[in-house]
Amino acid sequence: MERFVDIALYSGYALVIVCTVLAIVLPLLNAVGNPKSLIKPIVGLVVLLVVVLLGWAMADNAVYEKASAGVSQWVGGMIIAMYLLIAAAIIGIIYSEVSKAFK
Repeated sequence: MERFVDIALYSGYALVIVCTVLAIVLPLLNAVGNPKSLIKPIVGLVVLLVVVLLGWAMADNAVYEKASAGVSQWVGGMIIAMYLLIAAAIIGIIYSEVSKAFK
């Protein structure tokens, strides 16, 4: 029974890897025919990078029990970036609903 579980887990891992690679490669191949379609995803990645760097810059590098200063700052930065993204999502939802109400 354990062997079956191992086979199923490794098959699942392989499928996740294959699907991830295809989800990245196929849109890029599609964009070769229309390079202008890459502008929005690139802008989105740049904005996400800015949010992550902003979160990292706002985080302190206080050392806790089993983490180094760099790891502590990285984890704190990702938490702050998550807070910023959640706030942006909430603001976007509120803006969307209010703008619909006045149309």
